[in-house]
Amino acid sequence: MMKYLLALVLLLQGCSTTPRAPFDYNEVKRVGVVSIMGDTAGYYRLGMTVFGNNRGEFKVADANLDALYQENIERALAAMERYEVVHLEYDPAALIAREEEEVKRSFGDALWQRAHWKLADHLKEMAGQHQLDAILVLAPGRAYTGTNVSPEGISVYFGGLAGNVSWCHIGAYSNLSLVNGKDGFVVQARSVKKETSFLEGSNDFLAGEPKVTRKFDAHTCEIGESGPTGAQQEDFHNTFKTVITPRHLSNTLEKLMKKQEIQRLTRP
Repeated sequence: MMKYLLALVLLLQGCSTTPRAPFDYNEVKRVGVVSIMGDTAGYYRLGMTVFGNNRGEFKVADANLDALYQENIERALAAMERYEVVHLEYDPAALIAREEEEVKRSFGDALWQRAHWKLADHLKEMAGQHQLDAILVLAPGRAYTGTNVSPEGISVYFGGLAGNVSWCHIGAYSNLSLVNGKDGFVVQARSVKKETSFLEGSNDFLAGEPKVTRKFDAHTCEIGESGPTGAQQEDFHNTFKTVITPRHLSNTLEKLMKKQEIQRLTRP
């Protein structure tokens, strides 16, 4: 839940009453990238009934996923040939800890009435140090599954009938936010997804999500009460590294890096 609330704070910055600095998409030249997906993965088991559901966490710090995701986004952004991509050195754990503390304190109040955000201040400072027009922030998101179990962020989601595991999704469900370098606030955000056909979407709620699906070898995802084994963790680490593909990023960035016009009905 904390992963989702962390991302929600970023998305709801737009509800604050704090005056915003102007932002012009056409003037964005220098862009940095930050990933705060974290070093903890979740596992979510969907049972035949709610009593069969189970969830837990395990560490993925050794996989160094934030650095990898940051690099992948930088490459996808550079491939657009419209921006000067500035590599940022930062401590993901420090940023996550700063924002998690803000989430804990702010959810006791009316979230949309808060005037300032710790992470916004820090992003503004980073942008100033590197003369950035914008920063892209990758943060955990929640996947819609059509069930009462919703995986968040870096996670393994699995289930089957009669206690067996017949399907498994290993994913990194995430949101990418465009942050104004002048004030550190979110301009707009998008779920990281690839384009899918109507047929793909009708057969799989998670079709466009960054994930790998296992069916015939789904049993490899079965995680017991004590968490994943050492071999499973190594397997998951390697898979988490591949789930956010250039196809996911190019589709998301093309939509994120331009102003979304509101269609208005006019009289003929």
